[in-house]
Amino acid sequence: MVLKLNVAIIYASFSGNTQEVAELVAEELRNQGHSAELWRIGAAVPQQLTSYDVVILGTFTWNNGAIPDIFGDFIDSTEARAKKVFVFGTGDTQFPYYCGAADQVHELFSADGDVLKIEQSPRDSQELKITEWTKGVLRIVAED
Repeated sequence: MVLKLNVAIIYASFSGNTQEVAELVAEELRNQGHSAELWRIGAAVPQQLTSYDVVILGTFTWNNGAIPDIFGDFIDSTEARAKKVFVFGTGDTQFPYYCGAADQVHELFSADGDVLKIEQSPRDSQELKITEWTKGVLRIVAED
């Protein structure tokens, strides 16, 4: 059994899609009895991540697969890593590097689990995908 986790969900959102995913992840975590704090990059974001059991990072993909500058600035200013890091991203499959920024962030943080990739806005079956991914995060954490 997993004890109550303290989770930070830190995300960058341009059109609101990534924010919607972050909110759905937080809702599922809270439904499972965990604490989930949402932090939007560009506002006040914690620089020390070690006080969290889990950090979930979310980003949109900019241009042709790039990490958005605002997310890159966050990465550069983050002084410490959390025990467990997971990554999600939003993107558009019409571009060649679908959710490429999320893949890069996953690699930079040596993140756990698979990257959750959401096509634009999280609607219909994608909401179930988010729920299942979040439950997978909790399973991975419970295994440690």
